[in-house]
Amino acid sequence: MLQITAAAAEQIKAGLDTLDDEELMLRLAVRRLDGGELDYAIGFDEPREQDQQVATEAGITVLVSPPSVQAAAETVIDYVEIEPGEMRFIFYRAGDLPGQAAPSDGRCGCGKGGCG
Repeated sequence: MLQITAAAAEQIKAGLDTLDDEELMLRLAVRRLDGGELDYAIGFDEPREQDQQVATEAGITVLVSPPSVQAAAETVIDYVEIEPGEMRFIFYRAGDLPGQAAPSDGRCGCGKGGCG
């Protein structure tokens, strides 16, 4: 099950609140790189017919396209301080500790808006 931490949910909700489009939702895209690691991207986008909408305990509905559904299933989205004063979204597999996982760099990148 896709999970969003409280810190990430707060940033995502704040980002959605700044947009003037009630149809926008968070989109999560996941692709497997040649070396086997996962590459994540998030952003705000409108739903498409083929999307799966995943409700999270954080109260955020996430759009996931069919190719990303399986990889997204065990993902945790967090918002952490990488270095003093530098906050980013990170992604890791459920059950891994964030400090032990090899999180993505927190890139955002699809849809009409930005995130946090």
